[in-house]
Amino acid sequence: MQSFLSGTIDITGYKKTIDSLIKKSKPTNLKYQSTKGKNSKQYFIKDLSKIEKISKDIQFFLNKKLNLINAWTVYGREGSYHTIHRHNKKHYPHLATVIYLKVPKKQAGDFTYILNESYDFITPKEGDIFVFPIDMIHGTYPQGKGLRQTLNLDFEIL
Repeated sequence: MQSFLSGTIDITGYKKTIDSLIKKSKPTNLKYQSTKGKNSKQYFIKDLSKIEKISKDIQFFLNKKLNLINAWTVYGREGSYHTIHRHNKKHYPHLATVIYLKVPKKQAGDFTYILNESYDFITPKEGDIFVFPIDMIHGTYPQGKGLRQTLNLDFEIL
């Protein structure tokens, strides 16, 4: 896959599922992560079997057979952002996805990306899903007031 795909999926129950999975977890140390801002928290989802339904929904959406290899959620509030980055290249040529579970009404923080030497951005809405090559350069602008929560999943293409 050498392109960027965006769409909207039914995220009913996703936020509740993810929030319950990380309820007793400690946030990831952000020092070495792209997630930035004093109002940011990131949590890795260690038991991928707990989000099997979500994984299957994405496979159905994409009409592809995939294997979930990594998952995390990010809670961002005012001033939160993601530095420009790409995911672990050892998994290339697999897919990365970002699903927006919650988005502030104003200043959601645009999702920016560079692909094939082209730069673009999208203002996300709840339920948006972005799918792209795992090595695509991407990030987000700082957001305004409110909560932005994403569910980030990396997949191996089978």
